[in-house]
Amino acid sequence: MKVKIIKNTRWILLIFFLEIFIVRFITSRRFSIEYGELIFLVVIGLSMFVAFRLLKNKYTNMALFSMLSFLLIGFFPYSHYLCYSSNRDNYSFNPDYLNQRTEAYKKELKYFKDSSYVQELSRNLNKIDVSLKFDYSHIGKEQRIGNYTFILKQFKKEYYLVKGAPRPRNFPEGETNKFLIIKGNEKFNFEMINEDFISETNHFLNQKKMLTNKIKNSKQYIPFSDIWLDSVTGFVFAFIKPLSKTSQIIRLLQLVTAYFFFQMIASWIKQSRSLNIEKVEK
Repeated sequence: MKVKIIKNTRWILLIFFLEIFIVRFITSRRFSIEYGELIFLVVIGLSMFVAFRLLKNKYTNMALFSMLSFLLIGFFPYSHYLCYSSNRDNYSFNPDYLNQRTEAYKKELKYFKDSSYVQELSRNLNKIDVSLKFDYSHIGKEQRIGNYTFILKQFKKEYYLVKGAPRPRNFPEGETNKFLIIKGNEKFNFEMINEDFISETNHFLNQKKMLTNKIKNSKQYIPFSDIWLDSVTGFVFAFIKPLSKTSQIIRLLQLVTAYFFFQMIASWIKQSRSLNIEKVEK
């Protein structure tokens, strides 16, 4: 019996840490995807369904527990995000939190210091079919397009090697996408994700424009990850607070749901000898 409890507990912990990873993946800037918040909600729902199927024959009331879990970590946070997206004034924000986000955006802006060069480059080459070679044999060689010279920079191990990650193809001669761009006496660096140069420059300039807007009004660009984290804690110690009637009603329903959820957690803890503190019998 004890072995089964340990095994089932491991399944619960595995699903829990999987959810944390999914939150990090979906909401992070580097891995941001379109409709990521909705996909996150679907993944949470599927995960809770899988947990229910795995544990329904081993524990009672798993259907209710899975539903409460889905509501608390999926549905209600997503509802708060929809409420925020419909009207930013539905929530109040701690001034220190907004200042911290603004400072973070300003630090990101340093990666766009060559934006004036990129804008001119995009304008000058917009009607030219730009085809750049990315393979290792072209590192250090000049590729001339219009009045510009593109030089693929020397591959460096730290560009790609991340601890625990698989090695890139042809390591250590793996591909690099960092270009030194020269026009007359002007030099600047540009990094590409794919080989469509025009779309890369447009994306670069759009990202810089978006970042500038975020600095001007950070309240309009609160990430889903922050809303999710504050909402699952019931906004008790949060930097974000529900302000409108709609958001407060969602929070009230969330707190009621949390009460029953933690009641079930408490009952599970009482049945677990490994989590109970008992007096040692002499």
